[in-house]
Parts: sequence; structure tokens; C-alpha cells
Amino acid sequence: MKKILLIVTTALFILSSCKTVEPVDPQVENDNIYTKVFNQLLIEPSSVPFDRLFESYLNSSYFLNNGSAFNSFVQLESDIYSGKAACESVDFINRLKTLPLSIRVHQLAADCAQMSNDSTAIEFHESMIDYLVLGYFKNGDAKNYYSAVKVTDFGEPTDLIKALGYEVVEYYIQPYAAGSMFSYAVVANSEDTGKQRSFHFNVWDALDILYSSSEEPVDIYSLNFLPTATFEELHETNSAFDLGTARVLWAQNNDVAVERLLRSVSAGNSMAQQMLADKLIIGDKINGYDIDDAIDQLISASEAGLATAFVRLSVIFKHGINTDKDLAVSKQLEQKSVELIGEDRTFGEIALVSTLYDLPEGQLVEAFKRAASAGNGRSAYYLYNYFNDKEQDEVALKYLELAAELEYAEALVLKGSLLVMDESKEWEDVQEEFLDLIEEAQSQHHPKADYILYKFLQASDKNLSFKYLQQAAKKGLVAAQYELANAYDDGDITGRDLAQSVRWLSMAVKQGSLPAIVGLGYNYEKGRGVEKDLTRAVQMYSLAAEQGSAQGMFNYGYMLLKGRGIEQNYPLAVEWFERAAKNGHASANNELALLYKEGEYFEQSYEKANQLFQLAAEDGEKYAMYNLGMSYEKGLGVAKDIETAIAWYLKAQARGHEEAAIRRFNLLTGKTN
Repeated sequence: MKKILLIVTTALFILSSCKTVEPVDPQVENDNIYTKVFNQLLIEPSSVPFDRLFESYLNSSYFLNNGSAFNSFVQLESDIYSGKAACESVDFINRLKTLPLSIRVHQLAADCAQMSNDSTAIEFHESMIDYLVLGYFKNGDAKNYYSAVKVTDFGEPTDLIKALGYEVVEYYIQPYAAGSMFSYAVVANSEDTGKQRSFHFNVWDALDILYSSSEEPVDIYSLNFLPTATFEELHETNSAFDLGTARVLWAQNNDVAVERLLRSVSAGNSMAQQMLADKLIIGDKINGYDIDDAIDQLISASEAGLATAFVRLSVIFKHGINTDKDLAVSKQLEQKSVELIGEDRTFGEIALVSTLYDLPEGQLVEAFKRAASAGNGRSAYYLYNYFNDKEQDEVALKYLELAAELEYAEALVLKGSLLVMDESKEWEDVQEEFLDLIEEAQSQHHPKADYILYKFLQASDKNLSFKYLQQAAKKGLVAAQYELANAYDDGDITGRDLAQSVRWLSMAVKQGSLPAIVGLGYNYEKGRGVEKDLTRAVQMYSLAAEQGSAQGMFNYGYMLLKGRGIEQNYPLAVEWFERAAKNGHASANNELALLYKEGEYFEQSYEKANQLFQLAAEDGEKYAMYNLGMSYEKGLGVAKDIETAIAWYLKAQARGHEEAAIRRFNLLTGKTN
């Protein structure tokens, strides 16, 4: 078990270098007596008075606190009694108030109250809005990443936010993980306290709807689509979509990024104004603007009430970035941000902006220390990485512990990984803590936590494991996207679905995954899930080869060698085979050996061919094992040696080479051909 977990967490640990899950009601101990009574009543439900059925339900601690069981009960009530019996029950609505918070409970209560002209209908609807928008509260932090699709069932996100007493400052599309997952974000200020916060609604469910209705893979990077009706008005102004596109495309050095950013700026989007200022300060060239315009853009954003704009202005005046230093003004701006978003977020933002603006190392470290001391987990995690790079292990681990205590998801995942990788500890002693850490990170919608749970559950629950893999992929984790593509290709869980496989390969390709680029090229070469296109396959292989993929080098070389999708070119093919071989690709040595053996490009040399066959065979290449066996059987470049030939055929056979099995059998039985 320890070894299995080591593999799981090591895989995730490597990932570090390369949000919407509906809360589940807590499970409690099953009350066997009432459960049996309840189940008995379900045998002939139509003959059971609703009050008796409901009483047995209410008296079962198991069903009372089990969200899934409650949903079954509600479905039963709806199917049999059409909701009327429940609503006619005198104290049904009041009793519903005692049940665990869930959308279905509040929806049922609100419907019943409305049906009965009960004034509590408004109360329940407000409570459900609060649940939808805020999610579960934790340590005063009410981050919600509820699905935009589900929110639209209850109205516009902005309407829900306004119903909670917030005034909208700005809205924008926030890309995560290089754009593979988006959230619709709204910056708003409380009308009561003036505090500013961001509401996030994930749109991955909307993307799923889009993907499933589209025959061709959808390019989510362009954002030229309308995920749900929620965004109709937003899409007309385009500012939020333009900003989201600019953020994604900027990392790709795409010229369209500037066009989209400036269009969002022209629409008055304060987040776009802030992004433009950042780009100008770090020296990016943008036509029509220079660094002198940066402060003006930030002032415009701050006038709109954007707290992070105050942070940037504070840093600028504190360090005299393209202006005179003014510590008094800097302090006032910092305090304004503290009033809006709190001390920990303000100091954390200052630290990140200091990094963005490339301040000296000493000032950076001090900024992050200040933020960590104020309770900013992200800053504590930065300090862990900083001191870890400096090989100051003791200090680094102190900050990792602090980041984990502050429940920063990345730190929780890393701490859990390190916990299991600690060989001085037994799995039984760390299992509970490990799962607590990972599940807390997963509750924060961290894709690596989903990925770890996918690995952890592979042996025990394939279906649940696959669900976590899907979640990690949807959240943009490139390794998960690639593995999900392979899972759809293998078809062990869901049945083979090559279209889905291509979809997720395409997603991983957009994030630069070399294995995915090669995999997608192979699909185009063979026509698997896409129309066969050798030219496109060559393009993919070439791209992977240029970026250092040994498999890409080999595949590209092979296409050149055979003239598939590209003009035949022996010299270039050999060049790529040699580069692939230097990068450890055994099949490349086998192909080079065949060229020496057959004299197609090199002067024929059985001796050189056998040397390369030997190298490839020792690296596990079955075709090289077979070819080496042939050399010994025929005496090509070596003394004829049937026993050695049989030995190499056996090794090739063990790796699935069918012809090797036949030749070995023939030699053992004295047959030759």
C-alpha cells in the first residue's frame, strides 16, 4: 500500500513542476431500526399515509442527515403525492427548516410555502439564493465556485448578488490553467459594510454542454461562443470576454491579445484597465500607450472602486515606479485596499504585484513575509518555495506548515504528498492526516487534489476514480487531460469514445503537453476519432520534435523516411532518428540499424546494424530483439549461433512479438524457412 501511495503522490509532486463540486451533506451513523421501518414503508408506498412516511423519515438520523437519501425521499414524495400532501402537512415547512442545508430542501420548502401562501416562501428563497451564491462559509471566507449553469436556473448571477445586498463593481472572465477552465467573476461591494469581494461561477458545465452539442472540437481560447443564456447581455458588451481572451492569448504571444485587451479597456472595464497598466509597467509595447499612461489607467480603475487598483498604486508610490516616491500617499492607498478587502488579501496582493513589477529580491521577500504574517496562505507558500530553492530546508518547511495551517490548497496537496513519501512513517499512521489534507484541498476545487484522489481510488473504485480524473481535467490540469484522453481511448470504464479522446488531447495540446501533441498526431495519422490527415500528423510530430519530445523526433523521422504526409527525405530522417536515439528512444536505434542492414541510406554494414540492434534491444525494443535474433540465426555480421538466436526470440516473444514466437518454435523443432 505504501508503494502504491508513493507512486500516486510522487506523480502529483512532479506535476507541481511541470470549482464546482456541490457540497455533500454529512453522513452520520445509520440508525438500523428506523432505516428498516422506512424501507418497509417503501414497499407499498401508495398505501402509506404521507404523515407516517414522513415521521419515520424524520426519526431516522441516517436519512435526516444523508443528502442522497433525502433526495430519494423527495423524489418519492413528488412521484406519489405530487407535493400536495407534504405542503398540506401543518408543520412540514417548519420541520424542513431543521434539515441540513441543501438546495433541494430549500426549493421544496419554498414551493410548499408559496403553494400555501405562506410568508416564509420569501425567507426560503432568500436562503437558497444565499446558498447558491455563497456556498458554505468557512473562517469568514465565503468563496463560491458554484456552477454558472445551475445558477442560471435561479436568475442572473448579478441579480443573485444584488439580492444579497452587494453593488456590482466589475465583471470579467477569469481563465485558469492556461485557459482550460474559466470562471465568470463579479467584483462587488457590500452595501452595508463597503467590503469588496469577488464572486466566482465556474462555467465548465456550460463548456460541457457546448462540447456535447458540437461536432467539431471547440476552441475555448477564442471565447467566441455563448456558454449559457446568463451571458447574453455580457456578450453584447464583450468587455469581460475580451479581457478573458486577452489573458489567455497573452501567454501565447498572440497578436490578437492586444486587440482584445484594448477593446475591453475602451468598454470601460476596470480589470482591463488594470491589466493594461501592468503590461505598460513591465515594459510591454502597446500601440497608442506608453508607461506614462499606466497610472492614469489605474486611477480610472480605482475610481470604479477596484481594490486591487489601489494596491498597485500603493506599490508604485512606495517604490517610485515612474513617479516620485510618496510614502504617505502609498500608505493611504494601502489602507483603502485594507478597508475594502482586508489585511491578508491586501498584503498578499502587494506581494504579488511586487513580483510582477520585478522589485529587488530583498523587498520581495519582505513583502511576502508581511503578507504571510497577516494570514495570507499563498504568500506563505511562496516563501516555502523561495527558501526551498535556497536550500534552507528548516525555514522552508516552517512556511509550508504555515501555508497548510492557513489552508492554502497547493500547500495542503504538497504536505500530503510529502507525508506519504516520508519512508520513516507507516501508512497506517499518516493515512487519516493525508486524506484530510487532500480532501480539504479538493473542497477548494484544487485540480491536483482531484488528481491525487483519482490515483488513490484507482484500485478500489474505478468509477469514482474516473469522476475525480474528469474533474481535474475540467479544471485545467494538463496531466489529467492527457490521462482522460487515454481513458476514453482505452474504454475500460466508459467504453471507447475516440471523439472524447481527441477532445481532451486537443485541450492538453493547447497547454503544450508533448505526449498529447504526439498522441493527437498519431490520431491524425491513423484517422482515429478524426479524419485521416497525414499532413496534420507531420505538423504535430514536427512540433513535438522541435520541443524536445523523443517520441515526436522518432515519429517525425519515420514520416520523413517513408514519405508519409511529407516529401521523403533520408538525410533529415536520419538526423531526427539520431536525435531521438540520443534522447533514449530505443526504436530510433532500431530504425537506424535497419538502414545499415538494408543499405538504404548508409553503406550496408551488418556489424554496425547489430551494434545498434543490441543498444535498442537492451533498452527493451522488441523489434530490435527480433532483428538481433535474425542476425544470429542467419549469421549476418556475427557468427551463426542458433542458441543465441533462440534466446533473443524468446525475449521478443515475451514482449508480444508474434513472428519471434514462430521463428523460435521452428528453430526448437528443427524447422527452417
